Amino acid sequence: MDYTVSLCVSSLFIHLNLCFRDTGIGMSEVDMSNLWQPFSQADNSSTRRFGGTGLGLSISLSLVKLMRGDVGVSSVLNVGSRFWFHVPVQIYDSDEAKKTKDNLSVLRRKLGHPRPLRILVSSPSSTTLSLLTSILSGFDVMKVPTFELTVAELRISARDARLLDFLILDHFAHSQLEEVAKILDSSPVFKDTKAIHLYTPTPPSIPQVSALLRTQGRPGSVPTSSGIIDMELASVTGFASTLRYDNERSTSIPRAVDFGRIVRMNKPPRQSRLLELLARLKDIPVPTGGLTGAQLEEALESMDSSTPLKTANVLIAEDNPVANKLLIKQLQKYDLNVVATVDGSEAVREWEKHGIGFFNFALFDHHMPICDGVEAAKRIRFLETRKKASVYLPIVALSADCQESTKELCLSAGMTGFLTKPVRAGDLPNLLRTYGTPKSTMQPSTSPDV
Repeated sequence: MDYTVSLCVSSLFIHLNLCFRDTGIGMSEVDMSNLWQPFSQADNSSTRRFGGTGLGLSISLSLVKLMRGDVGVSSVLNVGSRFWFHVPVQIYDSDEAKKTKDNLSVLRRKLGHPRPLRILVSSPSSTTLSLLTSILSGFDVMKVPTFELTVAELRISARDARLLDFLILDHFAHSQLEEVAKILDSSPVFKDTKAIHLYTPTPPSIPQVSALLRTQGRPGSVPTSSGIIDMELASVTGFASTLRYDNERSTSIPRAVDFGRIVRMNKPPRQSRLLELLARLKDIPVPTGGLTGAQLEEALESMDSSTPLKTANVLIAEDNPVANKLLIKQLQKYDLNVVATVDGSEAVREWEKHGIGFFNFALFDHHMPICDGVEAAKRIRFLETRKKASVYLPIVALSADCQESTKELCLSAGMTGFLTKPVRAGDLPNLLRTYGTPKSTMQPSTSPDV
């Protein structure tokens, strides 16, 4: 996929024009005629290959129209598509924006004293390199496109005794990060060098990872060769870190600035967040203004989740990585055993593997690729009937589509309940109080075929 961006500046407005082209499967005229309708997709079958709720383009259309702009598409089946939009915008210089700008200026001055930071940026993406170079303007930035060149630059710096403040690494495999860490640890030149790994977060969507998060070290932590990755911090603030151990007390030291050798920061790298992270790693006070990541973390941890609830084994099916991870986090607040899957077929396999009666209830997304929640519910009800089960699995549908027809579709497939997204704070406690312990249920009123 490629894209173009252009600006047309007048006395009152900046006209922003964006165009995206791909060489994908393309669309027919019939597909394009329904493309902007809510909950509509080119392939609306229950076994489609691609995910999504069918709301993205409808919301995009509404937003562009609200901004007094226009949006459109052209496509050739089996060749590709071209999406475009243009909007007139004005520069709004609010007090909050001025304060943020001033704070960033203060951070830049502090980071540049007594000398500009020396930073090595490595990414195979020319767009990412360009973005980071712009964010880090005013510092001494070196850019390399490959892992091999990164290693070569580090060895040259070590040989020539050239100090390096930061490494920013994009698209690095675990083995490559280990190699970088070994090089940094092997030379006294890099004793104060910190590496920032840019990554795309993915949810712990398999039972083994869920079990690991519950049992290893501190709750919500994952062990690595160089310390403990604090996943709670990662999910709230957008960056994770390795926490060192106090050898005398054998306990981790969760100080805000104790990030260890390698810090993980999720993409995309925002200017304010990246500069704030650099400052914290340098033990430089961050100017106040708005809620910081640490403040948000404290606010979330202070939420009341102490209501006594029954324990339960929960099966979830959600194809969206962010929604999947959020659902796992919400359930694990109540010490639940969560088995997470990414489509209906995988959910059915997990249900069969664990046996009838193991799961107390299930949460299935309505819209999923390969096999959606409705089809998965039908298959489970068919298998329960064939096996003459005495315990039926309560299946609750999750959907952003709150139309009555969608709810009726889910319930007619044998689902037990229906919740609209996003899941609200009171929804899960109610489910746990209802389904917290296994119980025999009446056979569903319908026995859907598969």
